This record gives sequence, C-alpha cells and structure tokens, in this order.
Amino acid sequence: MSFYQEHVVPHLVKLAMRNRELEPYRERVIAGAEGRVLEIGIGAGANLKCYPASVKEIIGLEPSARLISMARHAAAQSADRIAAVNFMEASAEAIPLEPGTVDTVVMTWTLCSIPAPLQALREMRRVLKPGGVFAAWTYADCHTSDAAINAIKNRLYIDLTGPYWPPERAFVDAGYRTLPFPFVEIAAPEFAMIAQWDIEHFLAYLRTWSASQRYLKAKGEDPVALIEPQLRAAWRARVREVRWRFHLRVGRI
Repeated sequence: MSFYQEHVVPHLVKLAMRNRELEPYRERVIAGAEGRVLEIGIGAGANLKCYPASVKEIIGLEPSARLISMARHAAAQSADRIAAVNFMEASAEAIPLEPGTVDTVVMTWTLCSIPAPLQALREMRRVLKPGGVFAAWTYADCHTSDAAINAIKNRLYIDLTGPYWPPERAFVDAGYRTLPFPFVEIAAPEFAMIAQWDIEHFLAYLRTWSASQRYLKAKGEDPVALIEPQLRAAWRARVREVRWRFHLRVGRI
C-alpha cells in the first residue's frame, strides 16, 4: 500500500463524508437496521452515531487499518449512545463470520471499491440470518447549478479518470439497478442528496474517487490538480449546492 493510500486517502474520505448535511440521508437508511449489524466498508465510522436503539451489536468490516483506527475513535465518542462495536480488518469477498449470524447488512457507497462485488454480495447473503435485511445505497455522479463547473468536473470524470474507473462503476452509474441481486427485493425510494460545500470540500471529494487514486498511482500525478485552477476560477462563491441522485437497494433473505 502506498503512502498516499495509507496516510492521505483515509483523511480525504473522512473530510468528504463528514458533512453534517449528509447525516439525514444516513439516518433515513440506517433507521431500519436492527439486531446484529454488519457494516461493509465502515470507513472512518461516519454512520455509527446514526444507528438506532434496535441495534444490539455493530460489526465494522474495513480493509484499511488506518480507517479502522479512525472508526474506533468515532465509536469511543458515541459509546454512550450506540451498541457495542467490533471491527474486522478484512475483505468483503471473504467475510470472517459464520453463516446465518447477522440480522442486517449495511453498505454505504462502497460497492465500486470492492474488487469482486458479486462474490462480496454472495458473502453478505451467506452471513445473513433467514429473514435478514440487506441495505446498500450509493449516489451517481454529482452536479451543481453552474454549467461551467459541471463541464470542468466532467473533464475529470470522463476524460481524465474515465479509463481508471473499475467496470463495477457501471453498477453505480445505473443506481445499482443492473446489479445481480441475490435477495428478495424490498421497494425503496430514490431521492436527491444535497450538500452545501466550499471549494476545498469539493476538491477533497474529487480526490476520494477511486479513479483519481488509480490515475495518481499509474501516472504519478494528481488528476484533480490538472483541473483545480479552472475549478477554483469558476467556483466564484463561498459555498455551492452540490447534488447527487441517491439510490437505495434493499432486500431480504
């Protein structure tokens, strides 16, 4: 693992996902969790404080040791309000749990970062109890109300980093609707996710893209830096509204 991946990316992930304006969306989905919960890709633990009292145990699976360290800190800060939290430094493709031992599986914005997502879904199904619930949510590409900003961002998304997105990104762009789904579907709404971000927050978010990280590794150059001067010039505001289409997929064993 590179220095950038080990020491820089975890902090960028935390910065991009900590915005308080995102919390209602977390709470809206996590409100249905209960019993023993497995969160896939727990990251820095941003979801922890949103879990309801119906959750008796949270198992946070995360391949990054640095992010687990951050999540432990988040769990300690919320220890008086949430269930016991245990962490596993492991891959979603090989979950180190016995079959049928989890009531709820939660996955936040992580599918496109899993090398073998279909195998991971089979593993999640394996560890769920009969009647257990799977809930995954994601958002597609973002946009603002400014056409110039969108065009600059699209240059990064399509022209620069486009070849560095994994094939699984197509599942995200389709709102998970084309994803082979090994669960009984539960109807779930789609809605817009909105945040008020300054330019620094937006740039940090662009750097969390897995394609941005792959571009950097392949070329030794930060792709966001290539569009940053134009983006800063076009921003022309302290904060701007950033919007995503929020997609939720829910199923039951």
